[in-house]
Amino acid sequence: MTEPMRPDPIDPAGTAAARDGSRHGAAPLPEPVPAEPADADGAEDGAGLSRIRGLWNGFKLAGFALENLAYMMLKTRIAPYLWWLRRAGRAAEADAVAYRMTLVWAERIFRRLGCRIEVEGAGHLRRAGPLVVMSNHQAMYDIPLLAGYLGRPVGFVFKRELLLIPVLKYWMRQIHCKAIDRKERRRTPELYERWGEEIRDLGRGMVVFPEGTRTRDPQGRLGSFRRGSLRLAERSGIPIQPVVFDGTRLLTDPAALARTPKGERIVRLKILPVRMPPQGSAPESKLFMDRLRADLAAEWERIRVTWG
Repeated sequence: MTEPMRPDPIDPAGTAAARDGSRHGAAPLPEPVPAEPADADGAEDGAGLSRIRGLWNGFKLAGFALENLAYMMLKTRIAPYLWWLRRAGRAAEADAVAYRMTLVWAERIFRRLGCRIEVEGAGHLRRAGPLVVMSNHQAMYDIPLLAGYLGRPVGFVFKRELLLIPVLKYWMRQIHCKAIDRKERRRTPELYERWGEEIRDLGRGMVVFPEGTRTRDPQGRLGSFRRGSLRLAERSGIPIQPVVFDGTRLLTDPAALARTPKGERIVRLKILPVRMPPQGSAPESKLFMDRLRADLAAEWERIRVTWG
């Protein structure tokens, strides 16, 4: 089988499109919708309008992230190259190419948003072998943050509805993500155990958000942790890497974007030491998750960021 032309480029260091977002017709970064103050009589209406503006701004920013991914896939012609590698039985090479492109995509997004990413505790990262990453969840930008700045290839456990977005569906499969159907929660424990065996046998990394959804706290404080997410690591004895961050929530806040110039927007990521999952009873599992949440919440308080 003849090897097709390599995508140009696949190396982040040489990717012109990733270093200059204004070139080659790349779409401009959407400007945040400014929030307007409401008087006392119209406070309720003002709050409603603010929520609508926030949702609209979130949709625009989500489109921005997906546009960047689609643009890069078309620009680099990576899809046929990945197809050829996997068809030729060169899965490890395909995974490496997909990871390099993920790094470029993540760097491109945060650079165009004017963010500085600060990583602490990189020495704690388990860089090879099976790993379950347990992290807090603030916004859609958590995905490129962890995919691009954690320091190793990882997939994600995500909600099945995201498979309706074709470009995202393709890329999530390339980096070995797993989809959860929230309408069939009874199957989740079984799926977690099966995926855990796959992660262990293939030596992959997988991110799971124990909160189950993005935090609803406006300041970004961690929500409660669901013990079910521990099944991904527990039965297969996979090491757990606790990770906590702050700042991605502000990327969907129009007021925060408006008051903070590019270059002064900080997202901070902290990697904690690996810990092994419990192998005992349900009370031990609950205690493990309670301690994990307490440790991440304490670190979040220490690293939390403010803009403007």
